[in-house]
Amino acid sequence: FTGDLIIDYPYNIDWVDKYSGIHFKSNFIRNVNYEKKHSILYSASCHNLKDIELCNERPFNFILLSPVLESHNNIIPLGWKRFSDLSKSSYKPTLALGGTNSRNEDLTMCIDNCGFGLSGIRFF
Repeated sequence: FTGDLIIDYPYNIDWVDKYSGIHFKSNFIRNVNYEKKHSILYSASCHNLKDIELCNERPFNFILLSPVLESHNNIIPLGWKRFSDLSKSSYKPTLALGGTNSRNEDLTMCIDNCGFGLSGIRFF
């Protein structure tokens, strides 16, 4: 493997190999270390305005906002309108996650709704 790794928190604590970033699920957003290391990317999963507001107070580089188009873990999809509203509330770049597809207009829809790109793209 030659790419850069982003490790889910808290698994980064015991990770012995090099990694380039730490990803915080929504329930761990409060655990981010305020002494941000400049060589490490920090990302977070957000599902609602409360999550976004917590991220606005912390040193995250970007946010994965989900689920946008498909339900995940019984969370109702946001849809593009709610995605847009939440993206406008974020001080960080947001990426759409959850049911997005690389073969249709999802990237355009994301950008038109104040997002910066897609994450976890399906190719079907």
